[in-house]
Parts: sequence; C-alpha cells; structure tokens
Amino acid sequence: MSQQYILRLNQNGVPYQACIFDQENKRSRESIIKDWADVPKDKEWTVLLPATWVYQTQSSVPSKNTEVLKQSIPYAVEEELSNDVEDNHFAFAILEEGRQKVSVVSLMHLSQLKAAVITHEINVKRLLSEVDFCPKSEGVVSIWIHEDQALLCLGEGETLSVAKEQVVSMLPVFAADLDWVQSNHPIAPEWLSAELEAKPAIQLSDCFYAINNHPVIDLMPAGWLKIEDNNKPLSQAKVLILAAVLIVSWIGIKSFQHIQVNQRLDDIKSQQLALFTSRFGDASKSELVDPYAALQSRMQRVNQAESIETPFLTALNHLGEAIQSHKQNIDIQSLRMVDKKLEVQITAETMTLINRFQQSLQQSALGFKVLIGVNEQNAGRFKSVITMEKL
Repeated sequence: MSQQYILRLNQNGVPYQACIFDQENKRSRESIIKDWADVPKDKEWTVLLPATWVYQTQSSVPSKNTEVLKQSIPYAVEEELSNDVEDNHFAFAILEEGRQKVSVVSLMHLSQLKAAVITHEINVKRLLSEVDFCPKSEGVVSIWIHEDQALLCLGEGETLSVAKEQVVSMLPVFAADLDWVQSNHPIAPEWLSAELEAKPAIQLSDCFYAINNHPVIDLMPAGWLKIEDNNKPLSQAKVLILAAVLIVSWIGIKSFQHIQVNQRLDDIKSQQLALFTSRFGDASKSELVDPYAALQSRMQRVNQAESIETPFLTALNHLGEAIQSHKQNIDIQSLRMVDKKLEVQITAETMTLINRFQQSLQQSALGFKVLIGVNEQNAGRFKSVITMEKL
C-alpha cells in the first residue's frame, strides 16, 4: 500500500501535525504531534516549512544551463532579500525559457532543522514550503488556519501570512479582485462582506492533491543529511605507529607551549601592574597581588551604566536591515512606540510591495510578530501601518 507522510512545523520549527495520505484508496488522516520525539522514525517524511521561513519569487535569467542558473539566480533576486545572499539557500524550478520559480530559506533555519532531524533520527525525503500544501486556484482566496495564524493564498500566485484576527481586514484589500473564498475552518460571515462567495471547505485530501499535481520546489540541499566517510581502513600496526607519533608530538608541543606561556604570563602580569598603577594611584596591596582582577573591579565601578538593548532599538535595527532591500519601493512616513509595539507607517505603489516588505521584515525580525494594520490608498499610493511586537 502506497502511503505519503507529511510533517508540518510551526513558526519555531517544532512539528505540530502529521498528515498521512493513502494514495491507493484516496484517503487521508491527520494526527497531533507535540515534539520531535513523537515523530515515527520508520516513515519517510516530507517536511513542510512555515511560510514565514520561505521567501518565494520569480527570476528572469536567460539560460537553460543548471550550473549557470545556480550561480546567477541568487544575485538576480538579491535586492528582494532582507539579508546577505551568502546567508541563504536557494532552490528553483524552470517555468519556461528565461523564467524561473525561486524559493529561498535562511541557512540558520536549515541548520536548526538539520540538528533536530539528526538528533531524533527522522527520515526526511524532502523539504517544501507550507504554501505549496494549501490548494490554490484562479479567482479564489484560500485561507489555511492553524491556531492563531492564517495563510492566505491569493489566486494561483501571491501568498500572505497574517494573524488569524487580521483575515477580515486583509480580504477587502488583497482579495478585492477575487470571487470566491475557501478555508479549512468554517467560513466566518464577516469574510463574505468583501463580496466573496463561499466555496466548500478545504479537505486534507485537497492539500495532498495540490502538492502532488502542481510544480513544487524541494528546498533540501543535495547531500544535506549524508555523512561522508572517506577514511580508508588502516592496519593495526599503522594505527599504533600513528598514535605513538601523535602522542610524542603532542608532548613536545605542550612542553614548548608551557615554557612560552610561563614567560608570557610574567610579561603580561608586569604590563598589567604598570597599567593599573598608572591609572589608579591609590592602589592597595591586595590589588597589586592580582592587578588584572583589580582593574576589572575598578572599571566596573567607573562604568556603572550597562548597555541594555531595548525592544525599540532592536526593532529599529531589524527595520533598517529590511528597508535596505526595499528602499527603492518603500517610503517610511513615521515611527511611534505604542504599548510596547513599534508602529511604522509606510507607503508604496502597490500592496504587493508592502506585503513583500512585511515578509522581509518578519524574516529579519524573528523575535518579533510583524503584522500589517490599517491600509489606505491616497493619490495613487497605498499607505499601510506595520506593527512590530516583541514575542
């Protein structure tokens, strides 16, 4: 019996749901997973990364050569990213000649995930974005809700990750040109106020159909979980000889280092004593015994004010990083701190540019909840308020 296994991760990279699909009988089921320890080790899993982890876009590199595309695509989309090219892993699929679908995930997230997978011995087949798991069709806004988060798939292209309570305010703005709405949860009446008609609820089998019948990008790097062992077997005699040489070398090096360290320590202590007495003329006898500790104690008393990074300064730092990649498209109008939330008023030519900026800011500020608030349109430009709240 052919079965397909999918493991969904939350924003912190912890599994929360296992989905199983019987391809022969076309039946699907789901179960709750609380931690990596609950994941069965005898299954081959497709892992779904959170939408906020994966940035999806398109590139236009005029080449069919795979190696050329691997080297060119990262720099073709560099201006859209909120961090350095070298800090990300890029995967792509060719849509047509000269046009590629691109997915980007940070190496930090991949490293975090790899450590968990190896530690718990999980058999991972591929890594996909949860955006690919949400059914999408033309003219339909698909809303996938889990706990307090909502994933909005607008038609067959653009996606948006927001808080659940923001869905009702997002629909009139982002789904204004769409006709239907569908969700894995019961459709709230206020969703239909945006002149959308309800479609049947999304079933788990619909998600498997979407992931199996539409082009998706596998984000797993080549040889990601393989452990290479190029060591050739050595005879016992060679091993003993090498061990003896290593021990003798280690003893010689340590002895030489010990002599040098003792000489260097005496020089350093003399320098510390001279520095301390030149800076503090009232040194006591006990302080002269250990001038380094005494210097640290005196400097701590001199510099009582410790540098504490406030949430406001942290948020401003992440905002500065994100705006670097969008400075030609996004204008910041004002900043203010309200109830420990940083409110950033921005303007742009389209809501798509504002949405991309919000996604880049969320990827940069992982310690904050980044949400889009009020949206207005004035003189051909869209105005929006983005809030940053410390998690």
